[in-house]
Amino acid sequence: MTIDKNGAVQSYIVEDFTASYYDVEELRNSVLEDISYVNEQHEQTAIELTKYEVVEGVLKAIIEYQNADVYEDFNEETLYVGLWDEALDEGYDVTAEMENDNYRIVIFSEPVDVKVPKKIVYVSDGLQKTSSKKVTVTDKEKEIYYIIYE
Repeated sequence: MTIDKNGAVQSYIVEDFTASYYDVEELRNSVLEDISYVNEQHEQTAIELTKYEVVEGVLKAIIEYQNADVYEDFNEETLYVGLWDEALDEGYDVTAEMENDNYRIVIFSEPVDVKVPKKIVYVSDGLQKTSSKKVTVTDKEKEIYYIIYE
């Protein structure tokens, strides 16, 4: 997952698609139908399937979301992107060790790798920085993950 400087989210899907019961077009149509439904609810294009292909038995797809709220609605997973103090106001359990009103925070429940637009200054247990802007999940059993970045 990638989060851009404006809070838009890109989700990358790479899955084995070699089983004989998989139908590429059926899955694509199902995803597009779900996207259409969410876009109708938002009365705009809030989600877009920007890539969908199967090459040598591997499905590769990219879904772009207008913001974290749309991602949450579509995937039924927690995703918050905002300022630390706003996360506290929203009811997220952010600890004092994370406190900095100038930093942005990503709170998420899905065990996926995440890239943020600026330098990461803190990651919660269950995450490991792989570069100054990327993390990978090291403990998939955690219920929630935190990234704080500049």
